[in-house]
Amino acid sequence: MDETIYAVELAGHCDEITAWRFLKDMSEAIRPDGTSPISPCHIEIKEDGGFTPAAVPCDHEMKGFNAPEADDGTNNEASAVWSLAASLFYLVMGCQVMNGKGGAGQHESSKLPYMRSSLPLLSDLVQRCLNYHPERRPSLREINQLATQQHDICMETVKRGPKFQEQRLDNGKPEGPGQQALDFWPEPMQPENKDNKAIEP
Repeated sequence: MDETIYAVELAGHCDEITAWRFLKDMSEAIRPDGTSPISPCHIEIKEDGGFTPAAVPCDHEMKGFNAPEADDGTNNEASAVWSLAASLFYLVMGCQVMNGKGGAGQHESSKLPYMRSSLPLLSDLVQRCLNYHPERRPSLREINQLATQQHDICMETVKRGPKFQEQRLDNGKPEGPGQQALDFWPEPMQPENKDNKAIEP
């Protein structure tokens, strides 16, 4: 029997394409009534790298992924959205929101956590999902549409491979392919003498 791998094991090591896949899969899979528990310990990683609600939570279950209004017994789509965003924040950043207190530590005056400036669209979406006011959070459908679009963009970027910036001379003309290769190499390339020692510049 294969061992279940839980999303919590990605904490601090979740890249952008995985983050969008997480939101894409889970916004389709979780129940909009908010009755199903949502946390990195309640989500498993499938063989194809996708995500799905776990049939059985992992042993080291964590608290702090419930929306602030959940303490009053409120469970709905908006609270599920908050929990989903809090889970993603933990996967990307390796720490929980609200200084580790989660929804229980959030108040109307609390500052919304921001993930990374290098991930502006993803970070902005997480902030919107973590809004203290449920009515201001996006719907699961809106999250799914954006996540699907961005995941497709990331996949296309991966297929194209890395983009190398073209090196140019002072006259604005691109240098030859040989010179570009030399410029791309991270260390200086120097000829060796007969004694197999590098010639000093």
